[in-house]
Amino acid sequence: ANLIGVPAGLALGDILDPAGLQDNGGFGPTIALVPGAANPAVDQADGAVCAAGPVAGVDQRGEARPAGACDIGAYEAPEVIPTQPPGASVIPTQADTALATPAAPAGSPDWRFLTALALAICFAIGASIFMERARRRA
Repeated sequence: ANLIGVPAGLALGDILDPAGLQDNGGFGPTIALVPGAANPAVDQADGAVCAAGPVAGVDQRGEARPAGACDIGAYEAPEVIPTQPPGASVIPTQADTALATPAAPAGSPDWRFLTALALAICFAIGASIFMERARRRA
């Protein structure tokens, strides 16, 4: 698949990053694609072409291209995970709640302080056991 020109209703900035040619990782500069389903270059290349040489499943930066349709050009745009529209409600599943990490309540102690305190207590206990054993041997 080729994308020649800018489709009607779109601007070049809807397809290519307006920042232009830059270091996006890899051995040479690339122009990033604007991620999203509205971009006509995203997920429009033939999957067989993406998998075969010289593409060989990677973009110019060495980033993996997905199996199936990949992006047109030297740059594979990051996958966009859709966000939930405002006001929509979702009932969480067990998997969702298992992955959720609750935020610490306001005013709770800093975990680094608690870790340091626990290590200090362990060190003090270990030192006292060591000193007691040394005293018994003497």
